[in-house]
Amino acid sequence: MLTSRIRGFTFWLLAVLIFGTTGYGLIEGWDLLDGFYMSVITVATVGYGETRELSGAGRMFTCGLIFISIISLSCWTACLTGLFVDRDASHSWLIRKAKKMANNLKQHTIVCGTSPMAHTVIKLLVAAKENIVVIDEDAEKLQRLQQRFPNLIVLPSPAVDEIALADANIVDAKCVIAVLDSDFDNLLISMTCKDMDTELKVIARSDDINVASRMSKLGVDNVICPFHVSGEQAAKLALW
Repeated sequence: MLTSRIRGFTFWLLAVLIFGTTGYGLIEGWDLLDGFYMSVITVATVGYGETRELSGAGRMFTCGLIFISIISLSCWTACLTGLFVDRDASHSWLIRKAKKMANNLKQHTIVCGTSPMAHTVIKLLVAAKENIVVIDEDAEKLQRLQQRFPNLIVLPSPAVDEIALADANIVDAKCVIAVLDSDFDNLLISMTCKDMDTELKVIARSDDINVASRMSKLGVDNVICPFHVSGEQAAKLALW
């Protein structure tokens, strides 16, 4: 609705410029360039002054053009501002809705990250009809993920933030899966989860054996090293 109104007022402003250019040509006998330039500075109300001396009829025409321009620019600016405000309000409303939905969940799974591994985890959990909340700071990736899985609850926040985990209702969750691309971030999430609830099941990804060892010492229930697991699988296939 707002976008169509903005297009409408944009065409109206162009029409005002054409009207002004034509008017100065007919009234003052100016060429198109001078008429267009005078129309632009009049519509923009920048106050540069007259490009040429105006006749009485030309000044009256300019007064009318200024009046029309003020109304047109005010409407166009109001619509443009309304569009940005509306988008921000809509985004904030969606986040509040997601937080409320997460707060109503019990025994759900929180997935931290939107990595390829996270996609596989989410796909399998959705197939198992599990309730899932996904946390990631990349809003675009979350949007694409939600397009693929419409019933997902997504929260565009840094997953390492305790507030984001609280918004995902970690208190009532049964499991947190940290599958960000950063081992350090997964370690921080694991530490936070164990500090908040020792009974919470935590599964974390790590590409570094040393970091995986630290996770295990923290009490992380399962630590997955993709390279190690895939290497074992390849060896098993070769020996089978």
